[in-house]
Amino acid sequence: MTENGWPQCGSDQLDRSPIPGTDLVIPLQRGQPSKILKAFCADYHLFVESLFNSRGATDEGGWTPTNSVATSNHLSGSAVDLNWSDHPFKVKGTFSSSQMETIRELLAYYDKTIFWGGDWKSPIDEMHWQMGYNTYNNPATQNFIDSKIRRDGFSFFRKVEENPPVERMPVVPADGGTYWADVSQYQGLPLNDDYPYSVFSFRTNSGDKEDSLVAENCAKAKELLDADNQFSLVIPYYFFRPGQANCDLHRQILMDHGLWMHGNTVTMVDVESDGGKIKGDQSWEVNDEINRLRGWYGNTRRVVGYWNPNADPGLWLTRPYALELIIPQYNNQPGNISAIRDEVVEREAFAHQYTDRAQDVPPWSGHNVDMNWTPYSIGDLLLLLGLEGEIKEPEPGAPIVDIDEADLDYLCGVIGAQFLA
Repeated sequence: MTENGWPQCGSDQLDRSPIPGTDLVIPLQRGQPSKILKAFCADYHLFVESLFNSRGATDEGGWTPTNSVATSNHLSGSAVDLNWSDHPFKVKGTFSSSQMETIRELLAYYDKTIFWGGDWKSPIDEMHWQMGYNTYNNPATQNFIDSKIRRDGFSFFRKVEENPPVERMPVVPADGGTYWADVSQYQGLPLNDDYPYSVFSFRTNSGDKEDSLVAENCAKAKELLDADNQFSLVIPYYFFRPGQANCDLHRQILMDHGLWMHGNTVTMVDVESDGGKIKGDQSWEVNDEINRLRGWYGNTRRVVGYWNPNADPGLWLTRPYALELIIPQYNNQPGNISAIRDEVVEREAFAHQYTDRAQDVPPWSGHNVDMNWTPYSIGDLLLLLGLEGEIKEPEPGAPIVDIDEADLDYLCGVIGAQFLA
């Protein structure tokens, strides 16, 4: 037996599946230790700090075949060391006060199935997490797994039910619905009071670089969110670039400007190839960022994705469960995404970016603006995205879009095909 009561195990008794939401493999004893410790590691990664620190995934460990301590819990595959370069052995106080608050919440949630080495008097070991004492051959251990760990390996800690809170609506042309613009520094002007819609989307950063208008857009968006009869929803977004700051910078920007965790905001992750500069399947890194954002929000529905599966089919092959998507198809007909070749993506869509050339949207009149539409009303849209914010001013009609000859030919073909069907 090792120090916490679990028996030693060999390499043939290990579970080598990755930590949920990551590709990080920490070998642990198959069964209860693996299920509980990996769920805990996923929560640690989501809520305390990323497991991919400056050393990447190189300072984590689980089972070891030998150890200088004869009763080490690593010999039983019932303990993990996380980010040991940031939390060295025998050093106290390596976590911030906010991290400590989350750690205590997690330990309370795991209800003595997890013990922290930071609570040992000597030697203190803040990198170390293990199966709790009296968990071996204890029916309460399995009861914990059955009631608090999901079938996908995550726990239920700070996670909402993933079933849509409103009836699913297909993205097809229809009356009503909700319109909004999304903008960045390329429109040349920040948001102002002339903007006519009650939903607004703007870019915070592209990888490591802040959008040059982000401060002004954040300030005005917050002002209008907090005002009466103005905004109902703001969708800040960042452009994903492999290996860059991305979601971390996005959250920091919103925190600095008072929009992070505002009751009427959700995050959009923009996944595009940037004209072929970003290549290959980026699923793992994008999904890791989405899981982290979901964890920070404590709400899986407050993160949405943007992706064109026709233009960039190999860029995002697998996506997190219950992720809502905005799909671009520039045919100037809100809701017509019939040209999408991926039927799964078509079902996952909740909104359509139908043009990138609207030129009559103030305050950017005369400049090309991306316009989006969803069949959901404002109230249902808020519910779909996990929000219960106040519904404000009614939506105006769709903007008149400047359609060139090629677009007109395409649109006439679509309408003609529908008429003949």
